[in-house]
Amino acid sequence: MLKTEIKSIKEVDLSPKPGKKYWVNCHREWREEIIYFLMIDRFHDSNERHSKNFDIRHAGFGNENQLQKPFGGTIKGIISNIDYIKNLGCTALWLSPVFENNPESYHGYAIQNYMDVDKRWGTKEDMVELVDKAHNLDIRVFLDIVLHHSGDNWSYPFDYDYFYADGQRFPLGGWRDKDRPLPVELRDEELSNLVSLGGWLRGTNVVTIFISDSFSEDKAELLKQPGLIVHFREVLEMMEGPSGKTPAIRAISVGLARLESIIGSAEIISEEDVRQLRDITRSMLEEFYYEKNESAAGEAVN
Repeated sequence: MLKTEIKSIKEVDLSPKPGKKYWVNCHREWREEIIYFLMIDRFHDSNERHSKNFDIRHAGFGNENQLQKPFGGTIKGIISNIDYIKNLGCTALWLSPVFENNPESYHGYAIQNYMDVDKRWGTKEDMVELVDKAHNLDIRVFLDIVLHHSGDNWSYPFDYDYFYADGQRFPLGGWRDKDRPLPVELRDEELSNLVSLGGWLRGTNVVTIFISDSFSEDKAELLKQPGLIVHFREVLEMMEGPSGKTPAIRAISVGLARLESIIGSAEIISEEDVRQLRDITRSMLEEFYYEKNESAAGEAVN
């Protein structure tokens, strides 16, 4: 029996499964796969039935309101029909997210618990069975997981609706549930801010490389995000340990100020500006991951 009710990433057991051979199906590079994508809720509910015959192609069933609700598909429904996927000539299976979703969601992309399978679709044991059966048929299984957004797990102050506005990040009002989202690390606001900063730095660096390859002023407009820079500077101002800011945090703060001096004042971002932004974000990423590694090493020692 696999462990249930995992609440922290520290509880995740990554030890090999006894008796299982890993990396057996490695004779194909992933771009050679013929991938069958399916949405678990809409594939099969594991009940026996016969297909209906139509003289012409049928548009399907359900009106707009009905299609917004769960239909009852399960992981066992995939297991019992995986031969169908194999016989189509598919070599890989791409599943919609299996993780626990907001109750009203059917598609898998409104995750509230990254530590467990949504019980409407099955169990961790069902997932193990599906992967084992797929591997026995020389089919790989890709799990879909979304990291840049989750389900409706928090509210903004006074439960107001907030909309995108020049990259601004708005304050947290509160959590929708007392024990979600999971893992519990997602409820750590300081950690969340650091992860957001790291993701934004990497994304901005990638964008500068893309723009540099074939520069245009329209593409350079993608880099105008002064609101986010101000937000991250404010976050870093609050991140002081017992002995003040670490050297890495100070260096990142200086880097943000340099970014702000370019993005905040320029009406048009030039090709030279893009090169500077690329170099600054690359340097800041080095400092950022140094900071994270130093923190992890400190926790290990303690």
